[in-house]
Amino acid sequence: MDERSYHYQVIGRAIAEIDAAGERVSLEELAGRLGMSAAHFQRVFTQWVGVSPKRYQQYLALGHARALLAERFTVLEAAHASGLSGPGRLHDLFLRWEAMT
Repeated sequence: MDERSYHYQVIGRAIAEIDAAGERVSLEELAGRLGMSAAHFQRVFTQWVGVSPKRYQQYLALGHARALLAERFTVLEAAHASGLSGPGRLHDLFLRWEAMT
């Protein structure tokens, strides 16, 4: 298997693991599961996905929080259910991803 195919499969597994985890997975833990160093995994993930693993997980958390807010959850409930420390962190993510205040 060539390097490109290998990276494609690794990133597919990484995304599946992140999606299935339901909570933040550390870079070191995820890289270790995939048999890569943290630095190399982050470089390959960012190259393929366009954002770092951390940013990808933040985007997923924001999407989950947005869905909960649409269902009339409070900001505090949505933040905690999305794995965030509180409403301030949710606010920071909205600013970063949506440029909203």
